Amino acid sequence: MQRTLTKRMAAVLGVAGVLALAAAGCGTKTIDHSDEVDLVNKQLDSQNLKAKSVDCPDDVEAKEGETFNCDVTLTNGNTGTYAITVEKVSDDNASLRVTGAKNTTKK
Repeated sequence: MQRTLTKRMAAVLGVAGVLALAAAGCGTKTIDHSDEVDLVNKQLDSQNLKAKSVDCPDDVEAKEGETFNCDVTLTNGNTGTYAITVEKVSDDNASLRVTGAKNTTKK
């Protein structure tokens, strides 16, 4: 089962989304936390995987090239981490793409 998860996670790279930005203090724009979680869930759905929980940071700066990780626990108990990169920022929107995946299930 772990190999299947690893193969699926490796094959899921590429789901992207255009998301709205939230304003943080000092004029810094950040990625909306719920949009990050939605992007990961969309990625999982595309591979017929279901999340029990998705944990993404809530203070990611909307800056092109910025990369952050979201930790995932699947309904079957396996765990993984998705790397997400901010590809483009335009006005109040940001384009994000899943750029990496790693199985973190303990053997």
